Amino acid sequence: LVDVPAIFSDWAEEADLNVADFEACVDSERYATEVQKDLNEGFLAGVTATPTYFVNGQKVEGVLSEAQWIELVEAAILAS
Repeated sequence: LVDVPAIFSDWAEEADLNVADFEACVDSERYATEVQKDLNEGFLAGVTATPTYFVNGQKVEGVLSEAQWIELVEAAILAS
Protein backbone atom coordinates (compact mmCIF):
# COMPACT_ATOMS: atom_id res chain seq x y z
CA LEU A 1 0.00 0.00 0.00
CA VAL A 2 1.02 3.58 -0.63
CA ASP A 3 1.78 5.71 2.42
CA VAL A 4 -0.16 8.92 1.76
CA PRO A 5 2.02 11.84 2.83
CA ALA A 6 0.28 13.86 5.53
CA ILE A 7 0.45 17.01 3.41
CA PHE A 8 -1.69 15.34 0.72
CA SER A 9 -4.33 14.47 3.28
CA ASP A 10 -4.14 18.05 4.58
CA TRP A 11 -4.68 19.37 1.05
CA ALA A 12 -7.60 16.97 0.55
CA GLU A 13 -9.16 18.32 3.74
CA GLU A 14 -8.57 21.93 2.66
CA ALA A 15 -10.26 21.10 -0.66
CA ASP A 16 -13.25 19.86 1.36
CA LEU A 17 -12.81 16.27 0.15
CA ASN A 18 -13.69 13.24 2.20
CA VAL A 19 -10.19 12.51 3.54
CA ALA A 20 -10.90 8.85 4.31
CA ASP A 21 -12.16 8.27 0.74
CA PHE A 22 -9.16 10.18 -0.64
CA GLU A 23 -6.68 8.09 1.35
CA ALA A 24 -8.48 4.86 0.41
CA CYS A 25 -8.30 5.83 -3.26
CA VAL A 26 -4.57 6.52 -3.05
CA ASP A 27 -3.99 3.31 -1.08
CA SER A 28 -5.85 1.31 -3.72
CA GLU A 29 -3.41 2.52 -6.41
CA ARG A 30 -6.41 2.55 -8.75
CA TYR A 31 -4.96 5.42 -10.78
CA ALA A 32 -1.26 4.55 -10.41
CA THR A 33 -0.88 3.59 -14.08
CA GLU A 34 -2.48 6.85 -15.26
CA VAL A 35 -0.36 8.92 -12.87
CA GLN A 36 2.80 7.16 -14.06
CA LYS A 37 1.78 7.76 -17.69
CA ASP A 38 1.31 11.49 -16.96
CA LEU A 39 4.69 11.65 -15.20
CA ASN A 40 6.38 9.96 -18.17
CA GLU A 41 4.72 12.33 -20.65
CA GLY A 42 5.82 15.32 -18.61
CA PHE A 43 9.37 14.04 -18.44
CA LEU A 44 9.48 13.44 -22.19
CA ALA A 45 8.09 16.95 -22.80
CA GLY A 46 10.87 18.47 -20.70
CA VAL A 47 8.77 19.40 -17.68
CA THR A 48 11.11 20.02 -14.75
CA ALA A 49 9.00 22.29 -12.56
CA THR A 50 5.43 23.00 -11.58
CA PRO A 51 3.48 24.70 -12.74
CA THR A 52 4.46 24.19 -16.37
CA TYR A 53 2.11 25.00 -19.25
CA PHE A 54 2.36 24.65 -22.99
CA VAL A 55 0.89 27.39 -25.16
CA ASN A 56 1.04 26.50 -28.86
CA GLY A 57 3.98 24.23 -28.09
CA GLN A 58 5.88 26.92 -26.14
CA LYS A 59 6.86 25.77 -22.65
CA VAL A 60 5.94 28.27 -19.95
CA GLU A 61 7.12 27.66 -16.38
CA GLY A 62 6.07 29.31 -13.17
CA VAL A 63 3.18 31.34 -11.89
CA LEU A 64 2.01 33.99 -14.33
CA SER A 65 0.01 37.10 -13.73
CA GLU A 66 -3.25 37.72 -15.56
CA ALA A 67 -1.46 40.29 -17.73
CA GLN A 68 1.21 37.74 -18.67
CA TRP A 69 -1.47 35.18 -19.62
CA ILE A 70 -3.28 37.73 -21.75
CA GLU A 71 -0.03 38.58 -23.53
CA LEU A 72 0.77 34.90 -24.15
CA VAL A 73 -2.71 34.06 -25.44
CA GLU A 74 -2.89 37.13 -27.66
CA ALA A 75 0.53 36.32 -29.12
CA ALA A 76 -0.58 32.72 -29.76
CA ILE A 77 -3.72 33.94 -31.51
CA LEU A 78 -1.72 36.32 -33.70
CA ALA A 79 0.76 33.57 -34.56
CA SER A 80 -1.94 31.19 -35.76
